[in-house]
Amino acid sequence: MARLFFASLILVYAAAAVAETPQASAYSDQTVINRVAQADLEMIVTSIKHTIEARQTLGEVSLIARTQDGLLYLLIGTACEPEPDAQADAEPVCYGLNMQVRYGADEYVTLKKINAANLAHVAVTVWRVDDTLGISRFVILDGGQTIANIKENLFNLLGIAPYVVDVMWPSEAVSSELAEDEVITLTETGE
Repeated sequence: MARLFFASLILVYAAAAVAETPQASAYSDQTVINRVAQADLEMIVTSIKHTIEARQTLGEVSLIARTQDGLLYLLIGTACEPEPDAQADAEPVCYGLNMQVRYGADEYVTLKKINAANLAHVAVTVWRVDDTLGISRFVILDGGQTIANIKENLFNLLGIAPYVVDVMWPSEAVSSELAEDEVITLTETGE
């Protein structure tokens, strides 16, 4: 009887230890989070079988990742601060997440095309700064988001990026129709 009692006590203790392990709950797609840390970004990327190329190059909570098809993208934590009860050297947590795909911009990346891409693909924001064409999706974590929803937002961004590229650099058949498109640089507009 005592052996049965101790065996059941060990099983209960082991089950409680597994339930308390952060990895057990943190990696569930149904887990609701209201802020992200560097480890969360890394978990999201590796859970969808993408490769982390660089860490913390765009802030303390950021990374550059690559899809299985070779597309590079960025995950950048925004509205970041230390947790209220954290130690002074603790990593910050962020209440927003900016997802981006970036390309080199040339004379074909015009404001007219950027506007057309923004109107055609409202789930993302298309922008240009200097020699960079950016495609972004921003997720506000206040109130909470599931890990699955964050992944879906990322999949939307990665799925739309090729269509934006087609708007900027269309095939030759379409590009002859757009030859009259005015090229305006950001410095000419004062932006």
